[in-house]
Order: sequence, then C-alpha cells, then structure tokens
Amino acid sequence: PQFINVLKGDMALVGPRPILLFEAKEYGERLSYLLMCKPGITGYWTTHGRSKVLFPQRADLELYYLQYHSTKNDMKLLVLTIAQSINGSDAY
Repeated sequence: PQFINVLKGDMALVGPRPILLFEAKEYGERLSYLLMCKPGITGYWTTHGRSKVLFPQRADLELYYLQYHSTKNDMKLLVLTIAQSINGSDAY
C-alpha cells in the first residue's frame, strides 16, 4: 500500500517515517521542519536502529536525515533497507 502512495506522489521512497498524532509532541518546535517533506517508506531511523531506538532519539535521527539528505545517501538507505529485509534485522 505504501508503494502505491509513492506512485501517487503522497510519499517518497526515502524520507522520515510518518508519525502518529501523539508522537508529534516529541518533535516540539522542530515539528514544522519534519512536516516540510513527504514521509518515506524507509529512512534514516528505519535503517539505524528502528525498534531499538525510541523517542526522543527517533526524532533526532529523522531530523538528522533532513539536514544531510542527498541522492547518494538515499541510495545507501535503500540498499540498507533491502539488506535488513533479507536478513530480518531490526524487525519488531
């Protein structure tokens, strides 16, 4: 279903994961910065800890991605996502 949202233009392949309403408070003043971009199917938090990283560290990782995103880093995150999917690492 998320890939369909990418095709529709509502999501990106790589970007911050969508957040739930109650998670918005964890971003504080930085929430508007997070909401400036499309959410992604995978991202920095997804590939750098995921289930092991809770708030507020998750918010920091998502915002770190926004500061340093590039096509090269997005490609790296896609490869890491595929590798983690195959290996089953960081799954819930």
